[in-house]
Amino acid sequence: MMVDLDKYLDQVRNMTPVAEWSFVAPIYQSAERLARKHHLHLVRIFGDGFLLYGEGLPDRTLLLNTVQYLIELQAALQENALRFKAAVVGGTLVLSERRSATGEVETVLAGAAANVAGKAIRRAARGTLEINWPSGSTALAAETFETITAAATRQTASVSISHLTPDRDPFTLPPAVKSDTATPAEISAFSGSVKSVVFDTIKMADDKAKAIFAVAGGFLVYLFNGRVDPAEFFVFCGVGHLVRLGSWFAAMFLFLASAILSLLVLYPRTGTSHKGLLFYGSIRLWGTSVAYADRLKELSPADLAGESAVHNFDVSGVAEQKYTALRRSIWLMGLGILAALIFLGVQWLSFPTPKQ
Repeated sequence: MMVDLDKYLDQVRNMTPVAEWSFVAPIYQSAERLARKHHLHLVRIFGDGFLLYGEGLPDRTLLLNTVQYLIELQAALQENALRFKAAVVGGTLVLSERRSATGEVETVLAGAAANVAGKAIRRAARGTLEINWPSGSTALAAETFETITAAATRQTASVSISHLTPDRDPFTLPPAVKSDTATPAEISAFSGSVKSVVFDTIKMADDKAKAIFAVAGGFLVYLFNGRVDPAEFFVFCGVGHLVRLGSWFAAMFLFLASAILSLLVLYPRTGTSHKGLLFYGSIRLWGTSVAYADRLKELSPADLAGESAVHNFDVSGVAEQKYTALRRSIWLMGLGILAALIFLGVQWLSFPTPKQ
């Protein structure tokens, strides 16, 4: 069984290590005391949760015993205004004791059931219990991660922890409704992460465009600086001469187009379609600083978080435009390099020119 405390970081964000330990120590002590009461073993403590296991066959008795533990743990954590989610998986485990360099003895668990529990706890919504329990005909020793996950011979359920009762089979409870919508703080944090990724992506596009412009410009200068005599445009000296002039024209045109597209990548996008609160172009549409400030005062945290998400959408549009132009610029530069190689190859083969 794995237990994960909800919003643990919000509780300890501004605590020193000593203050954090003073906060969590009673929680861990309660978890360990209740584990002993219900014949469970607390083997590992994470920053925001813990891992437990029980001994014996995974039958109805062990399942109800685990449910009772969760009910009492919920009551104990309510004193600290904490909720949690949990994952319970019945199966075979291999236990081993490991002695650390400091002499401490640690119980190490191995087995598919523990791996399934780790995956289930990440999937579980707030305040819910994910259960994966074997039926009577399951060959526990032969199970793997894939067979437990497939649950062909198992019972699975996702139920609300608040609906658990000591004497009722959890599989008879109604499925948990995933109503844990993201909070404004969570939306804001996620939007900030997205914004950072999008801006990094835009910066990479700009850096690539600068390199393409430099390469294309260098080829243009090289090809234009005396590679073809103006007199050659008016004299026909055979097929080789036409190939040489044609490849030169093609290379010049392709490099010029590639350079122009790379400049389009770098060109600032300042257009906006609405009165926003983040982008300077949108802010200026409010007309006066007072109107902008008054609008901010009217908004809730959820509105501000939503505005950040809207800005992400707009910035993503800018990134899409940049990468569209960048891809075309790269293709044109590649074709330009091919045309330039043809031109240089013909020239190196010493086809006759008007000077010869």
